[in-house]
Amino acid sequence: QRTHQHQTQSNRRTKSCVTRAFNIINMSVEMETCPASAPFFGFMGVTSALVFANIGAAYGTAKSGVGISSMGVMNPGLVMRNIIPVVMAGVLGIYGLIVAVIIQGSIVSPQNGLSQYSLYTGFAHLAAGLC
Repeated sequence: QRTHQHQTQSNRRTKSCVTRAFNIINMSVEMETCPASAPFFGFMGVTSALVFANIGAAYGTAKSGVGISSMGVMNPGLVMRNIIPVVMAGVLGIYGLIVAVIIQGSIVSPQNGLSQYSLYTGFAHLAAGLC
């Protein structure tokens, strides 16, 4: 009877150690593919989409404003017809906002203390924001 009891305790310890080892392996694999820093790259994609699109929109608005001003001196009647480049430059800023919202919507929060957002996805969102 003592041998059976000792064997049962030994089996419990072995199962406990094996379970712990598998949990450690699972956590290390999970941490390698989904590190806590991965959302940083995704949010940098969101930021870069907004910033660069609006810098481009501001530059386009400035260039078209200079053109409209010089054209207004020569022919004041055509100023309102040539406002289209300003509108088109503003559309670039809206496009950047839309891209940022789409990227931000796909960034998921951690569940059960583990990140579900992979490093690959973070870099993909960064690249999407830069494009």
